Amino acid sequence: ADAPSIGPVLTELALAGYLFIVGQSMAGSEVPRLAGRIGLPTATADLVLTESASPAAIAAALTALEEIARRDGSALGIADPYPAFIQALADWSQGLSDRGVTLAPISAIATAP
Repeated sequence: ADAPSIGPVLTELALAGYLFIVGQSMAGSEVPRLAGRIGLPTATADLVLTESASPAAIAAALTALEEIARRDGSALGIADPYPAFIQALADWSQGLSDRGVTLAPISAIATAP
């Protein structure tokens, strides 16, 4: 994640109109600062939702993500598309409006430079 290595990639993403998701391991790196300097919008992941592929662990991670969103006003989770995750996400999302939570596109929380 050093500037000489990732800089050209970030530049191409910015030119193509994309945004970059900053993973938790990159949050302290040069990536967010460099992205801002070249005009690439970013969003930083709050939580990895598939640390475990077990349905119970995924459900707990989704609950934690919802708590982060309530506390901070928004939250971004990243996940691997395991079948168990897709099913847990579908189940969890059914009651969101009743709980006062709205799913939004990532562009709604991305930080524009």
